[in-house]
Amino acid sequence: MLVLSCSNLPRTPGFAIVIDKDSYTHAKTAVDAYAFSIAEDGLEPFIIVDSVGDSNSIREQLMQYYQKKEHPLEGAVFIGDIPVPMILDAQHFTRAFKMDQDRFSWEQSSVPSDRFYDDFDLRFEFLKKDSIHPNLHYYSLKPESSQYLAPEIYTGRIKPFETDHKYEDLKKYLTKVVRLKKEKNVLDEVLFFAGHGYNSESMLARMDEKIALYEQFPWLKKQQNGLEYIDFSFDKHIRQRLMSELQRNDLDMALLHHHGNKDVQYLNGLPDAKGITQQVEGIKLFLRSKLRIAKQKGQNTEKVKQSYHQRHGVPLDWFEGTFDENQIRIDSINYAKMDVTLADMEGYVPNARFIMFDSCFNGAFQLGEYLSGAYIFGEGNTIVVHANSVSTLQDKWPDEHIIGDPTFHFSSVMAPFNLNEALADKDLDIDFWKNQLNASYPDIQALALLKLYENNYPEISDLLFNTFQNSTQEVVRMESLKLLTALNDKNFKKALVLAIQDSYELIRREALYLIGKCGDEELVAPLVTAAVANNTSIRESFNIKQSLQLFPKEAIMNAFDTIYQKTTNYIHSDKVKPEIKRKLEKNTGRWDKSVTEILNPDSSNKKVKFAIRSLRNYNYHPGVPDFCKFLKDSKNPKQQVLMLEALGWFNLSYQKPQIIDCCTAIIEDKSYPEKVRKEALKSKNRLLAPWSR
Repeated sequence: MLVLSCSNLPRTPGFAIVIDKDSYTHAKTAVDAYAFSIAEDGLEPFIIVDSVGDSNSIREQLMQYYQKKEHPLEGAVFIGDIPVPMILDAQHFTRAFKMDQDRFSWEQSSVPSDRFYDDFDLRFEFLKKDSIHPNLHYYSLKPESSQYLAPEIYTGRIKPFETDHKYEDLKKYLTKVVRLKKEKNVLDEVLFFAGHGYNSESMLARMDEKIALYEQFPWLKKQQNGLEYIDFSFDKHIRQRLMSELQRNDLDMALLHHHGNKDVQYLNGLPDAKGITQQVEGIKLFLRSKLRIAKQKGQNTEKVKQSYHQRHGVPLDWFEGTFDENQIRIDSINYAKMDVTLADMEGYVPNARFIMFDSCFNGAFQLGEYLSGAYIFGEGNTIVVHANSVSTLQDKWPDEHIIGDPTFHFSSVMAPFNLNEALADKDLDIDFWKNQLNASYPDIQALALLKLYENNYPEISDLLFNTFQNSTQEVVRMESLKLLTALNDKNFKKALVLAIQDSYELIRREALYLIGKCGDEELVAPLVTAAVANNTSIRESFNIKQSLQLFPKEAIMNAFDTIYQKTTNYIHSDKVKPEIKRKLEKNTGRWDKSVTEILNPDSSNKKVKFAIRSLRNYNYHPGVPDFCKFLKDSKNPKQQVLMLEALGWFNLSYQKPQIIDCCTAIIEDKSYPEKVRKEALKSKNRLLAPWSR
């Protein structure tokens, strides 16, 4: 492994450019120019040329550079064919990815993640290199490892597609980065987009997002600057409008909220029908698609048609044209226009300098081709994207990776405050960050709270709660709530009670989710108050339903009458009340059945496994005593491991101390199989770790 230093700036942070030997040989001039541009930004670049493809050696090299006194490593970029760590046994680091590692191949069920390289507290066991794709290196997260993410450095990936011109693509991209980094470009043109089905298509969520963006970028309110919004519902096929806007050369940042996959951005669904004719045509289109899928699966299409006819009264002639070539072509074109695919990127010129893909799988950089990569390696001026390598839940902090140059930044509009210097020189200075609590810029206030939390400021809990109560800035209150959640103390629960009536929809939405994660019965009253309210947003209502399931039915229903009488203002209140009560009853007690199935000795292994795995998403707190009893009584090590892993997701539960005690007892009891004791250790460490989403 060859290491080259590109400058000799005194006492500056270091930055590692990790590149494979072939890529460096083909693109040396462009790489050296890129390194020089980093030096001009005030960093000390080191070019690490990897000739053996050993992921662990690269990690060790980065750790050594992080500990250097002269130029301690601040960040790194992985260029070309640098090994991709594929992590197993660490799905708790993701937000939605919960694929069964026993049922699916490692390539499908592991998580491609550069947290292997940038979080030095994690401990891994090397398993193997992929036999077909040797650049994929499989690792298992060890039980004794740290069980939460706190990267010491930032990283990014510059990985061209696997083509016969990939080195030319790399040179063109790096040349583009060097050129655009010379611009003094202030972030003053922003676009945000909401796709079909995202955040329950909540209009209020989008309204409040705009307010929050104005807080973060207040200069966007100036007459000559811009904050624009596109909703999927603006057009039958929104693709043309969105792609056209992303081609604007003055567009600095685009925030794209939509569903996605490895090679597609899902933008539209079937449009809302206007009139009977459109409704009928929409149903026919739906039926034709279902019948084609049935044929692909080898099902009897006549039986499928009869099933729809008998269940829904659908006329059989509405299936006509399903297998007609011309109709197939028309339907195919219609569906294709709803999305953006890799094929659409050929010849496309995206110019937004930074794009955030708030979607599943668009950042799957382990593949030879991946959608977000097409944006930075195209002919346009897009330099960097933020994307997820696996699936991610809405309303959650994502499983993010930087695709492109991680050192790229816009010019500051706050000349007196140098953020890079503050982070490099004042990172551990509590007094400095206390002073920043009074900064005029909300994001600096939020950063100050984070730094005080990271530096274990003794009065952090009260500071966060008081800030949450009194700050007029939505983004500052959101940061306060997020950090209080990590503390998970009495002030956290006090904040949740207040949060359901916050003026910021995202805070209300998050609080309703967190109440379900906590499960303490002292939070029943605020949850029921939100549940019976007249004007909750559609996404709040979704989280209310999810959280109601995790409390005892009796506690919810006992609180209903008093809260309904005190807090609601419905017209015809007496007539509305029984219907609201019925809905509450329907949404509680759902997981009692799972407890019964798990404890029933006659339940099949399949049913028990499904019931246990469901606890990962639905932390049913009333069942914890029974789950711990199951662990002690079960003679099935596989089921014990499953249960321990599932209980590790109860990291905000008021029952967490009981789970930790249960894990400790198993760890200390050598009569349990080693794999059970190891899983108990991992779950205990997970539960003791700070919470994050």
